[in-house]
Amino acid sequence: NNNNNTPLMVHNRKFEITQLCRLFLGRAGERAYAISAPLYIYSILWAYTTVFGKAMSHSLPVPGIGDSYLIYVGVFSCIVVPLSFLEMPEQVSVQVTLSVCRFVMVFIMVLTPALVGLSSHHSASHGHYSFGGQTTPNGTPLWDTTGIPHMLPVVVFSVILHHTIPTLALEVGDKSNLHNVFGVTLAICIASYTIIGLVGSWFFGADVEQSANLNWSDFRYECPSNDEYCAVAWGHWIAPIISFFTVIFPALDVISAFPLNAIVLSSNLRTIFHGSILLSDTKITSTEKRFFKFASSVPPIIGAVFVRDLGTITDFSGLIGFAIGFVFPSLLYVFSERTMVGILGMRNVQTHYQRWGSNWGMATLVGTFGVGAIVYTCGPYIKALQ
Repeated sequence: NNNNNTPLMVHNRKFEITQLCRLFLGRAGERAYAISAPLYIYSILWAYTTVFGKAMSHSLPVPGIGDSYLIYVGVFSCIVVPLSFLEMPEQVSVQVTLSVCRFVMVFIMVLTPALVGLSSHHSASHGHYSFGGQTTPNGTPLWDTTGIPHMLPVVVFSVILHHTIPTLALEVGDKSNLHNVFGVTLAICIASYTIIGLVGSWFFGADVEQSANLNWSDFRYECPSNDEYCAVAWGHWIAPIISFFTVIFPALDVISAFPLNAIVLSSNLRTIFHGSILLSDTKITSTEKRFFKFASSVPPIIGAVFVRDLGTITDFSGLIGFAIGFVFPSLLYVFSERTMVGILGMRNVQTHYQRWGSNWGMATLVGTFGVGAIVYTCGPYIKALQ
């Protein structure tokens, strides 16, 4: 009964992307997404676990133990697994607080290397900041295509949020404003990662750590040779605070991110298990909810015990991310519009979320890019196997 002049808007009914794939892409599309999404989210949770274990073992090593990574993975599991059993609204205050800290983190990772690299006072007679004695930028090539196959999956890994949209959108009061909420969020993420990447590669060059924040572990203030009061100077005591916060915060941040993604994964697993587009949470028992939350939160922690190389994890997850972020949304756009026209006879249907890119041409371009990126990124790995 919709008037074509009235934009459609999602209300209080949550459709998981798995359900949308079944509606518009059929069984084959549903199965493809049902395989891709859990694998991707599992790899995200896996990466979070390794980030925590590496950051904490690097900053606060356990005395008498050479490698305390496994101990911190155990500590991490004791924190995030119980949090994964909470519902989304119960985590709002924690998420808001950590969001403020994320902005502080971005400013630190951009400003400190820029100030050190651009400062002209690096002599022994002047107090100055340094990264383990490094005070000048290592520099980086302006253009080098050899690393693109490794870079693309990491880029996708850092900004993909498509799989979380149904769960997060459900908690938004004014759903007509969802396009602004997610659009601004994505723009901030892209801008932050881009600036951090440019400044970090310029200053650290080839010495950038896989977890870039670990480069701040040696951030310190170099006292002037003739300053006997350096120990009480503000620069001397603020440097360790900056160093500690930058190294530790990502570990604390993933404590908040892990439960959110585990909740999304458990919701996806429930939908896949029941295989019904009509399933609602009211039909699911509390025992069943706990089972799927356990199945979402524990396996990636076990995986992190055996594989801790963050680069390997992000390479794998980024490949799946191309499908989730580019291929499936494009297919859903094309086939959902075709369904509206072919079955319901509704042409030129508008929604509150349409923008300049909401058309067949852009959907085709985005989907083609996703497929091409998967093939291009897989190229070096296929050659290595041969």
